[in-house]
Amino acid sequence: MIRSRISSPKIFGKLGNSENLGRLRGVIAYSMGPVLGLLSGPILARSLGPDGRGQFAAIMQPISVASAVASVGIPTAVTYFIAKKFDRKRTLKLGLLLCAPISTITYLVMAWYATVVSANQGVNLVLLWFTWSAVIASAFVQILRAYWQGVGNWRKLDWERGLFAVLRFVAVCGVAIAGITVAGPYAIASLTAFVIAAALLYVPRRSLTKEVEVSPSVRAVWKYSASASIGTVAVVASSRLDQVVLPAATTSVELGYYAVAVTVAEVPVVFGTLAARNLLQTSASGKSLRESFLDVRLYLVAGVLSCGAAALLSPSIVPLVFGEDFRESVLSVQILAISSVYTILTVSAISLIAGKGHPLVSSLIPLTGAVLTAVLFWWEWEEMSSIVAAKISLISQLGTLFVATIAICWIWKKRANQ
Repeated sequence: MIRSRISSPKIFGKLGNSENLGRLRGVIAYSMGPVLGLLSGPILARSLGPDGRGQFAAIMQPISVASAVASVGIPTAVTYFIAKKFDRKRTLKLGLLLCAPISTITYLVMAWYATVVSANQGVNLVLLWFTWSAVIASAFVQILRAYWQGVGNWRKLDWERGLFAVLRFVAVCGVAIAGITVAGPYAIASLTAFVIAAALLYVPRRSLTKEVEVSPSVRAVWKYSASASIGTVAVVASSRLDQVVLPAATTSVELGYYAVAVTVAEVPVVFGTLAARNLLQTSASGKSLRESFLDVRLYLVAGVLSCGAAALLSPSIVPLVFGEDFRESVLSVQILAISSVYTILTVSAISLIAGKGHPLVSSLIPLTGAVLTAVLFWWEWEEMSSIVAAKISLISQLGTLFVATIAICWIWKKRANQ
């Protein structure tokens, strides 16, 4: 049988084997969210307009950062200890137990912040209190995802992510067909889809069978979580803090422009998410730095190429798809597309270093971006707009990648001398 020379180039490996088919499934599942988000984006934009689209973002985006704070690095610890072959049942229970009080406190803080957002964006306060209670559910879902990530069950994670994307798209379409033109019902529909899809992450008792007698102590799990929490919160904050602060810093119209820009420019980040997901597990299981990076090289190349495509095509795609009212989003898309390249490389480095047992070192990487974002937002507060926010994101992600490069070189040199 004649084999095509392009069927097995070194950069991609052999096609058709189960490993690459699994990667393809992962790409499809994880890309469904951004892709269907692109498809539902025009529906939201045309149904709500810039003002209503901004209100929808004001409701939904703070949940991302708050969920990271609510879980404080516990999911990373759960994945790490399960990948190290510690008792799965005890690790999962410890993770859920430690998360409960912290997620509750986080929600109470969010309930206070809701009063600020409600006053500035004109969103009903009770609606914010109700929808933002999802931060507690999201924290627990992250721990369940971490369990399956630790055992390397990518299929279940892929199905959950894909189902959520489909259900969210169907829910948004259903609300739009009903002729609703206010943001609240769209947010409730999206969060309902999240809860339904999360049911796939249920851990049956047979999956809790311990493989060894060794169980992680509460102190060990908490210590690792505390070290990793800085990075877990900071990596989300450095890429999402802009969307959390914007509702208090600018108008809902500017927030609507920025929300559309993020929808388009962050589609390629799905490849970074997949790379980071695999790197944490493979790195913790003992693979070398080189082997770990080679394992996700396809994701990294595809992510960078997708960012370039988003930047080049946005001048024609954004007005056509979202409407002329959102032409102001084009420049923000182009800036954020470049920022997404840095994000993909950075989140991969963070997972790799955390998997090698250096959670505190990995935490310093996104912390740089979070600090830069906060400082630049403070500096530009009076001049804030969607374009200014995009520039701040670009600068903060560049700084984060610089620190990540230094950290990787340090880890590589340290292991080479051992």
